[in-house]
Amino acid sequence: MTEFTITFHGPFHVGSGVADQGLDRVLDRGALLPGTSLKGVMRAAACETLGLPVALVARVFGGIFDDNGTTRRVASPWAWSDAELSDPRFQNLARIRINDETRTTERGFLMLGESVWATSARFTVTQHGELSGDVEEHKLVLRASARAVTALGGGRRRGEGWVTITDGADWDTADTQALRGLGGNR
Repeated sequence: MTEFTITFHGPFHVGSGVADQGLDRVLDRGALLPGTSLKGVMRAAACETLGLPVALVARVFGGIFDDNGTTRRVASPWAWSDAELSDPRFQNLARIRINDETRTTERGFLMLGESVWATSARFTVTQHGELSGDVEEHKLVLRASARAVTALGGGRRRGEGWVTITDGADWDTADTQALRGLGGNR
């Protein structure tokens, strides 16, 4: 089991998927930051930021890849817990759309929602299945992927959800060299 700590640098929002109480963007108060969202942003970081090989990412996070002309589907041998936030504080928000030509608000484009602020959170990634490959290789990918995440949640492309994710161990030159040896492009 590896425990990760999230440090928040701004508010975030992971939606419930259902509008409610006159809001378009509603939080799921039972799981403010679900493990599935954490797994998704870490997987995206492994692919997009670290440039790790598709087969390696699939072995760690689960997925489909081509194995010498044969398509393989593998399940992740790891399970992500939901994050436990230290001190969640909720806020309502509103967003409008401005027409670029007229510089006025566009009719019908008001969004009402909520977001959450927190100082920090913790989550764990625990092995629950048989590994394909070396356990230390998997843990290196998980640690590097977590560190490569810079934002999470629904508004991360709009400047919301800035975070830093770390595990309890320092990252050193040997870790970087080992990661590069796995085929990352950075």
